[in-house]
Amino acid sequence: MLRAKLDALARFYEPLIGTGTAVDDLVALYRDFAGAVRVTRGDEVGRLADRGDLVFEGAQGVLLDQWRGFHPHTTWSTVTPDNARDLLAGRRATVIGVTRTYQTRHGAGPFPTEDQSVLARFPERHNGTGEYQGAWRAGHLDAVLLRYAVAACGGVDALAVTHLDADGLSVATSYDAPLPESGLTEFLADRTPELVDMPDPVAWLQEHLGVPVVVAGAGPDRADYAVRTPVHR
Repeated sequence: MLRAKLDALARFYEPLIGTGTAVDDLVALYRDFAGAVRVTRGDEVGRLADRGDLVFEGAQGVLLDQWRGFHPHTTWSTVTPDNARDLLAGRRATVIGVTRTYQTRHGAGPFPTEDQSVLARFPERHNGTGEYQGAWRAGHLDAVLLRYAVAACGGVDALAVTHLDADGLSVATSYDAPLPESGLTEFLADRTPELVDMPDPVAWLQEHLGVPVVVAGAGPDRADYAVRTPVHR
């Protein structure tokens, strides 16, 4: 059955991507994988948590969440901590939100603080316009949507802030109208943000979000990151 399904997929997509990996090789790969892993059941993740620390990583940015993102520019996944909390079955956990010091987006969707000058100042070697995802975009940090994302997560205990080596930054503290309870995609499509200078991103974010910055990144290498204070559960 697996071979038949893979063969049908290969024939369907061949006009688009050309000849790929042989179906028999894929079947062998999947059989080897199935023999090396097992499906977890019941409270196994919780039992692992009782034995030591676990790390759960969000798959996408919160604003792409299928329930709390801005449709139709979303993924069909829950990317907030909700799934991790369910797996932990009520056990205590620490939620760390991650943000850059400026905003980015890959592809279409609302972006009130988009600014071509920010994109020009901070080029991305590994990101660009893609055939399917669209253009790589950048703009000023948006505190309005950052607060929205934090609330969508049910709150965060701390922040990790990257790209602290970027300078001359601004942050949007408000829009020309308050966020509505519905119709956010249409609302955000035509907003004018109120921008202010942000000389110290760590101090600004701690003050305005009310949570500590525990991880600070000022470059691409591991040595450029520092844990500023411990996270207390």
